[in-house]
Amino acid sequence: MRVIIAHTAGFCMGVRRAMNKAFITMRREEGPIYTHGPLIHNPQVVKLLNERGVREIHDASEASDGTVILRAHGITPWERKNLKQSNLSIVDATCPKVGRVHAAVRKHHAQGYLVVVVGDQDHPEVVGIVGHTDGTGLVVNTPAEAAGLPDVDRVLVVAQTTFEEGRFSEILDAIRARYRGLEVKAINTICQSTMRRQEEVRHLAQRVDAMVVVGGKNSGNTRRLVEVAVESGVPAFHIEDVSDLDADVLCAYGTVGLTAGASTPNWVIMEVADHLSHIDRKERRPIWSRAASMMRFLVLTSIFASISAGGLATAAAVLMGVNSFFVIPLISGLLIFTMYVLNRTQDREALKFNDPLREALYTRYKTALSLSGVVTFAVSLLLAFMISGAVVVLLVAATLMGIAYSVKVVPESFERFTRYRRLKDIPASKTFFVAGAWAAIAGAVPYFSAIDRITFMSFLAVFFIAFLLVFIRAALYDIRDIQGDAVVGRETIPIVIGKGWTQRLLVVLTALVMCVLIVSTATGLVTSVGWWLLIIPFYTFCVLYLYHRRVIFQGIVFELVVDFGFILAGMTSLVWFLYTRPH
Repeated sequence: MRVIIAHTAGFCMGVRRAMNKAFITMRREEGPIYTHGPLIHNPQVVKLLNERGVREIHDASEASDGTVILRAHGITPWERKNLKQSNLSIVDATCPKVGRVHAAVRKHHAQGYLVVVVGDQDHPEVVGIVGHTDGTGLVVNTPAEAAGLPDVDRVLVVAQTTFEEGRFSEILDAIRARYRGLEVKAINTICQSTMRRQEEVRHLAQRVDAMVVVGGKNSGNTRRLVEVAVESGVPAFHIEDVSDLDADVLCAYGTVGLTAGASTPNWVIMEVADHLSHIDRKERRPIWSRAASMMRFLVLTSIFASISAGGLATAAAVLMGVNSFFVIPLISGLLIFTMYVLNRTQDREALKFNDPLREALYTRYKTALSLSGVVTFAVSLLLAFMISGAVVVLLVAATLMGIAYSVKVVPESFERFTRYRRLKDIPASKTFFVAGAWAAIAGAVPYFSAIDRITFMSFLAVFFIAFLLVFIRAALYDIRDIQGDAVVGRETIPIVIGKGWTQRLLVVLTALVMCVLIVSTATGLVTSVGWWLLIIPFYTFCVLYLYHRRVIFQGIVFELVVDFGFILAGMTSLVWFLYTRPH
């Protein structure tokens, strides 16, 4: 089955902000933590918070002390007043766009306007909005209900932020017809994110046979996506997770569109996408099925990443002018494979939320993968002995550091002095650690293999280029994994400085790679293959653009495209070497 994932599927800004506030609060506050009602309308997220000790309350009297996080949908003024009068500390996770609706309603209510809210009567957001009218506001859900509105002089009409824009226009026309000749002020408070999602569903419906919409059954914006899909003429299936998928029904459709509500976490979306892609595929496209399965296996087992590391090592060796380098990519690839396998078998919680497909594979084949990691390490050591003892020492040191990254090296008794017990607990350490490990292996192995013929400055130039390229790769993965890393409390660069600033940083670093390549090649620090390798920063610019445009943003395709840059570097260097060597 072909699956097309909507670009807008998943967390909106308001939900992402609320989740970030919740996870920051969980890391910083020691006392009990509560949410005022469900933080967002998603059962998986609510369950996750409960598992981490965050309890849901609906009134200040339900908790005597601690911290309460206000839900993204907002609360009524009297609820906020009761919380302020209690002993609870307040963390306001109300969506800023909902907050602007509250401000507009308060202002116009004070000026004597009748506030009419177009939305669902019992939705928490609507209840909160009406609360800012001292209970005088009215809720309308259909054009017919507009006829029953009371006689007034002035009317303000606002919308629930997740309401469907077409229906809002119809109801607004009915309200204006009811108050013909009177002042009816309307503010379209529907969130732009909501409108984009609904518009994308309309366009997607023209390309697919059916739509699957993932999200909580009590989520208003998710239900509306289902309604938009049905109105667009395609069957729509509203599910909360993979357990709701009916393969017997869905196998009748060749192409399925997949979207999700604003409160649906990325790991749930990806799990559903994987299950959908496996429905009935053997009978329909056997050749594509076998090819896709092979690529999926290579990516999930980290074999593709190890091949990419080999490509980087090839480029590094040729840049430094190493003439006998064919064993070097094998050593680098095997060692990177060892590090990834051993780390991932120890750090399963992060995999669960960042990469549920890989987590399932590691759960099923944990013993085999762990054994393969030990074997590849042994083979890389044997190959290293063929080069020099310095390379052996380097491999052992790099592997020990790789394993130590996920191990609690600081004793528990020191926890009162520092909250960092593992290397991975240090903010932004993941990106620097990965970049340093790849660059050290890719650059140091060829350097030690021909240390008598290579200057240290040449090695530094190559190491710096490799470090920057892998740093860009690792940071891009961190952007993709930002939700899962936040869940497990890992403070990566995108979490520390924000997704937008991280993307800008990567553009600057890519330009820096280009500059270093040009200067190093022009000054003779590296061989003339540096001119050929300018294709790599250009490729990286393309990858960053495609990610920004959400053409590649998750899943197997993301990893294939991102890591192929290193394979391209290795292939380009190998072609240059074969082309320029004496015949």
